[in-house]
Amino acid sequence: MRIVIKFAGALLEDDATVRSLARQVAALAQQGHEILVVHGGGRLFTATLKRMAIESKFVSGLRVTDREARDVAVMVFAGLLNKRLAAAISAEGQPAVGISAADARCFVAEPMVHNEVEGGLGFVGYLTGLNAQFIESLWHEGLLPVAPCLGLGSDS
Repeated sequence: MRIVIKFAGALLEDDATVRSLARQVAALAQQGHEILVVHGGGRLFTATLKRMAIESKFVSGLRVTDREARDVAVMVFAGLLNKRLAAAISAEGQPAVGISAADARCFVAEPMVHNEVEGGLGFVGYLTGLNAQFIESLWHEGLLPVAPCLGLGSDS
């Protein structure tokens, strides 16, 4: 069975919780399921922006993300959190690989339009495409893909 599991970023802030989640994901994969893990990381992203003195702007609960904030998002989501979770799953005996949207254009997104924001929300969007062949090739090799909630713009 193919399963997509989405973890809120808050779950990835505690090492014991990460190990517990990794153990459960590895057990499912070892039962023969093809799993794609997707994760968030909004709180760490916000904290990192603050540490870097980059202002966070929100409209109706949605973050307005300019180019500078987008680069920090890639660093936090596709770097630190993604690799931490992939390593934890691998440590439980299930080889996992941290991927991001730029890898084989595996996740493509379009900009989200918000009527209250002139110029839109910047680099905020919604998923419009998936490179299923790439994900399936990872499963075929016995790897469990771990991906952040990031997409690559269709113009990238």
